[in-house]
Amino acid sequence: MPGKFVMNKSGKRFHWNLLATNGRVIATSEHYETRPAALAGIASVQKNAPGASTVVADDQPATKKTAKRSTRKAAAKKSG
Repeated sequence: MPGKFVMNKSGKRFHWNLLATNGRVIATSEHYETRPAALAGIASVQKNAPGASTVVADDQPATKKTAKRSTRKAAAKKSG
């Protein structure tokens, strides 16, 4: 028996879980505003996942991310 998608309603929003053959949750979706949007999310996973590759993040080269940070002193100099 293959895994299955189970859609749930939480308040006014919808989400789904992908269950393994043993019934355990192996994936959980974001929350969608409408049932058709949640169904489209399921269809997207069904379409795109069969050929998905596996990437181990630790094996990827590190990328340096630099963010501009302002300090209180720098902000005071600009405003003063």
